[in-house]
Amino acid sequence: MKILTTISVPMLSVNDKTLTISSLKVKSGDFVNKNQIIAELESSKSIFEVISEADGYIKVFSEENKDVNVGDILFEIYDENISFTYASSLNKNDISNKNDTSNENDISNENDISNENDLKNMLKSVGE
Repeated sequence: MKILTTISVPMLSVNDKTLTISSLKVKSGDFVNKNQIIAELESSKSIFEVISEADGYIKVFSEENKDVNVGDILFEIYDENISFTYASSLNKNDISNKNDTSNENDISNENDISNENDLKNMLKSVGE
């Protein structure tokens, strides 16, 4: 997976340090085309359309009606589709503990999962 481009909040005027996302036209995981309108930002004096800079799969870092600072990352566009979550919902603990497997071990011991087949069987039974 490769990031094709990152789209940040532009400086529309020297007086506006924050803008409001008045409209999001896409959601994380959507395929976007180059030059497609993906959002609208509102400053104190105008509405600005944010345009996709590449074809690819988009990851959204904010939400509608939220104030964002000039320079904040709004979107990333990737070359392949992956499962995205709302990036801002992650807190620093989620990110720093991303590789922490202690909870995974607790879950596997709690459900007596000792190998991949046990896990598949458990997931299959949950789906039934």
